[in-house]
Amino acid sequence: MNMANKWIPLFVLFALSLFVYRALGYFTNRADFLQLILLFSSAFVLYALWYQQASKHNFTNESVVAAMLLRVALLFYLPNLSDDFYRFVWDGRLSAQGINPFSYLPSELMHSSVANVDAALFEKLNSKEFYSVYPPLNQFVFCLSALISPSDLLGSVIILKLFIVCCELGTFFLARKLLRQFHLNENLILLYALNPLVIVELTGNIHFEAAMIIFIVLSVYLMVRGKFLFSSVALSIAICTKFWPVLFIPFFYKRFFRSDDKKDRLKGVIRYTLWIISIFIFTTLLFLPFWMPDMLAKIGSSVNLYFQYFEFNGSIFYLIRWIGLHVKGYDVIRTVGPWLPVMVTLVVLFYFLYEQKPQLHSLFLPLLFSLTVFLLFATTVHPWYITPLILFCIFTPLRFPLVWSALIPLSYIAYSFTPVNENEWLIILEYFVVEIFAIVELKMLKSKLTLGSSKSSTTDTIFFWRGMG
Repeated sequence: MNMANKWIPLFVLFALSLFVYRALGYFTNRADFLQLILLFSSAFVLYALWYQQASKHNFTNESVVAAMLLRVALLFYLPNLSDDFYRFVWDGRLSAQGINPFSYLPSELMHSSVANVDAALFEKLNSKEFYSVYPPLNQFVFCLSALISPSDLLGSVIILKLFIVCCELGTFFLARKLLRQFHLNENLILLYALNPLVIVELTGNIHFEAAMIIFIVLSVYLMVRGKFLFSSVALSIAICTKFWPVLFIPFFYKRFFRSDDKKDRLKGVIRYTLWIISIFIFTTLLFLPFWMPDMLAKIGSSVNLYFQYFEFNGSIFYLIRWIGLHVKGYDVIRTVGPWLPVMVTLVVLFYFLYEQKPQLHSLFLPLLFSLTVFLLFATTVHPWYITPLILFCIFTPLRFPLVWSALIPLSYIAYSFTPVNENEWLIILEYFVVEIFAIVELKMLKSKLTLGSSKSSTTDTIFFWRGMG
C-alpha cells in the first residue's frame, strides 16, 4: 500500500469523527439519551478503528494533531451536557469585581448590585445554596475569562475552553516524553488523546480534570528528572485544581529511595519531608488571594454536603444504600457518606504499605489504583471524573478505564427523565462489565509478573507490556 492509500483511512476517520463530535456538541441535549448514546457509540467505534490504523502505520504525530483539531472544533458553543460552567462564569464575574467567590452563597447576592451577576445567570446555576468548592487555579481562570469577556457568556466559555485545550496540548507533550523515558510505545498516547469521553467531557463540557491531569503528569516528569522542588510545585497546582491529588502524596514516598543503604534512606526521608513541606507552602500561597477566616469552613461545608446529599452513578455506596434501605428503611447517605473518605484512605494506605520496592516508572499504577478506589466508594461519579484514569492507564498494562469510558455515558439516561431518575439496571451493567474486566486483567498481570520474575530481572518484568497497544 502506497503512502497516499495509507492516508485515506485517516482522512475518512477524521471527517466522520468531526461530524460525530459536532453533532454531540452542537445538536445533542443530555435529555436526548438515544441520540446521545448512538453518537457516543459511533465515536468509540471510530476511536478503535483510528487507533488501529495509527498504530499500524505509525501515524502518531498526525493523529495527535487531529485530536487537537477535534478539540478546537468544540470551542464555539455552550456546553449542553453539563451546566457546571454557569457557576464557573458566576465565580469569575465575582472575582473580576473584587468579590471573594468563597464569601457568599449565590442566593445571598440576588438582591445586590453586582454587575453581570443577575437573575438570568442565577437561575441556570445547579448549586444556588452551596458555597463555591472550586480551588484557586480554577478561580484564577474563571476570573481571567470574566475580565476578557465581562458580560458575554459565550466569550467566557471560549476562554475557558481555550485553557482546557492548552492543558490537553501540554499533557500530550509531557506524556509522550514520559512514555519514551519509560521505554513504552509512544502510540499509547492516542488511547488518551483520541478517547471520545476525554474529548467531549474536558474540552466540550469544560471540566478542569484536564488541568489536574497536566500538572500531575508534570509533577511525575519533574520527579523523574530529579527536580523535586519543582515537582512539589506542580503537584500543589494539581491540588489547587482538584482536591483528589492529595490521595497520591503517599505513593511518592518510596520513590525518594535509591537503595536500602541507611544513609540513602535518611536522605530520602529528608527529601520527602522537604517535598511535603513545599507542597504545603505552595498550596497555601495559591489559596492566599482568597483567604478569609471562615473560608475553609465554608468550602468544607460544601464538600461535606457533597458526600451527604449528592448521589449519581455510584457503585459500592449504592450497594451500601440498598442494604441500608432494607435494614434501616431509609437512605443512609447522611450517616454513611462522611465515612466513605475514611474507608478510601484506609484502603489506599494499605496499598501503600503493601507496595514492594516501587520505581518511578511504576508510579502511575498506584495513582490509578487510588483514584479508582476513591471513585468506587464515591456517592457521585460523573463521566468526567474517570478521565484521569484514562491517562494513568497508558503507563500501565491495565485497560479497564478504557472500557469504563465507553460504558459511563450510559449514566446520561438519568437526564432523560424529569426529575432526574437513574436506571439501576444500566448502572449494574456498567460496573459489572468494568469490574469483571479489571479482575481478569489483574489476574493476567499477576500471572505474567509471576512468570516474568522467574525468567528476568524486576525491571524487565515491569516492562512486559512494552509492545502492547
